[in-house]
Order: sequence, then structure tokens, then C-alpha cells
Amino acid sequence: MAEYTTNAEQRRMVRQLLCWNQQEYADYQYQCGIAYLDALTPDYPQVNNQIIKSPTFWKWWVQHWENRDAEFIEIIDNSIDGIIDPEAEYRELHDPRTLAIAIYLNGQVLQESYATMIGELTKKQKEVVNA
Repeated sequence: MAEYTTNAEQRRMVRQLLCWNQQEYADYQYQCGIAYLDALTPDYPQVNNQIIKSPTFWKWWVQHWENRDAEFIEIIDNSIDGIIDPEAEYRELHDPRTLAIAIYLNGQVLQESYATMIGELTKKQKEVVNA
């Protein structure tokens, strides 16, 4: 397996293997994050909306994403040329529905998101009472 000195270098390698530009990579990562939350808690869109706003969630998401990116590079490095379609493999590794079954949000992400949501609900209730 190749050695990676920085996450930026790893992202560059992934983009090169996929023939994606920086924006395509970032858009896919963001879209998968939202789809992951939708798959994880489909009946609670208000909770998802809070989690999406959480920097803690996105830090957690990117950390897991980078782990899968490293796995992707290793798979491609160890494959015989032409046997694996890099984009299909990448999309499979990052499939939000599969990830919703395999990885769970950590307590810090949930705690922060619930606290924000409760704060917003309390503020709205006070506004209604004071109106």
C-alpha cells in the first residue's frame, strides 16, 4: 500500500483515480453525507436538518470518508489493471444506505445536534408566548 503524507495527498490520488475535479469530489462527499442521514433516520427530517448544520458531524463524516478513501486506494493499488471499475468501486464503498447500516453517529454529534434543536424549539415557544 502507498504511504500518504497528508489527507490532501490522499484526496488528490482519489480524484486522479476517478478523473474527478475537486468540486465533483466535494459535492459527492456532501451529497453522501446528507443521504446517509436520510437513510439513518428517515422519519426524523427535523433531526437531520440539525445534524447537517453540525461542524462536529461533518468532521466525523470526513474522518470516516478518509478511512474509506484509504481503503479504496489500497483496493485499486492491489487490483489487476482493468478488472475493477474505479468509480463503481468508489461509489460502492461510500454508498449511504450501506453506511447507515454499518456506521452510527457518535454521541457527541447527536448530543450537539439535539441541544441545538431543543434550543431552537425553546426560542420559538418563547416567541409564540410573547407575541
